Amino acid sequence: MELFLKKIIIFVALFVFLLLSTFYLNEGSFDVRFKNSDEINMHHKVKYFSKFLSQNDTINLILGSSTTKYAIIPDSISSRWFSFANASQNIYESFKFLDFYKDSVVIDTIIIGVEPFDFPYSYIKKRKGDTPSLNGNFKMFGKDSITSIKKNLLLTNVAAIKKKFFYNFKDLTQNSNNRKKTKSNPEILTDQGYSIRRDKVPINLDSLYKIAPLSFDNHLQYFVNIQSIPNFKYFELFDSLATSLDIKVLYLMTPKSKFYHKSVKIKNYDKIWLSIKDSLNKKQIEIWNYENINVDTLSYHLFWDETHLVYDGARFFTKIIKQRLKE
Repeated sequence: MELFLKKIIIFVALFVFLLLSTFYLNEGSFDVRFKNSDEINMHHKVKYFSKFLSQNDTINLILGSSTTKYAIIPDSISSRWFSFANASQNIYESFKFLDFYKDSVVIDTIIIGVEPFDFPYSYIKKRKGDTPSLNGNFKMFGKDSITSIKKNLLLTNVAAIKKKFFYNFKDLTQNSNNRKKTKSNPEILTDQGYSIRRDKVPINLDSLYKIAPLSFDNHLQYFVNIQSIPNFKYFELFDSLATSLDIKVLYLMTPKSKFYHKSVKIKNYDKIWLSIKDSLNKKQIEIWNYENINVDTLSYHLFWDETHLVYDGARFFTKIIKQRLKE
């Protein structure tokens, strides 16, 4: 009987935790359905993309994860660019997307962001919870063992709560009042697929690092399941398909802060990433590496965390990309 009561108490405690975490993350709404915002955004983006296809005979695409999603503003390049970059989108999911639409439109150029999690030992085996190596909503472009993996909502909420608490330092951000006002509807999607996060403002990373260094943990998630000898299976799937379709592909490494590079070096992940980049440089592909671009000389802050650009950062970086495309 005592053991049974303990189990009941544990169950109730877990239920209360999930309920409260949902309430906290949904800004005061007890939505126990655990809405998947990534899935909602995906459906909206597909609608915008379908409309975009109907208006253009040839297009250019931006693909990749959130680091790319928030780094390039497609309509600032031209009216023929669309961004189908999404949170945690890996290169295999980009492959499924491209394969799904390959007969629907002519694609001239693709800019695709590449991150360490695009070269894992496997997306299925040895998974550690919910890492940013899987969006989880690409089954609409073809179901298989990878696209059908379901995200662990509990782990998703725990990670989100952790991150949210770390950034709850009012004195570290400018316009903190504006952040409060925009929490309920933080993301805006444009007709060309660019996602604007109104709740993300420039952060002084130097100040944040002094107070909350443990919040700089993106590197831990980016290198999950990455071995010293990198796996290029998923990369080759995408690259081979794009080559067969005669698409010019630009493999992009988006800007990262000095704190990301510092953390990667401490963990010795820099050696693994260098091995991946060396292998990529030996291939007949075009790589645009802006990971180490110096932004410390600028008079304003470009990041909301160690790897993601805010809107002003995207404007700054998009100008660089646009100029290079012209060249």
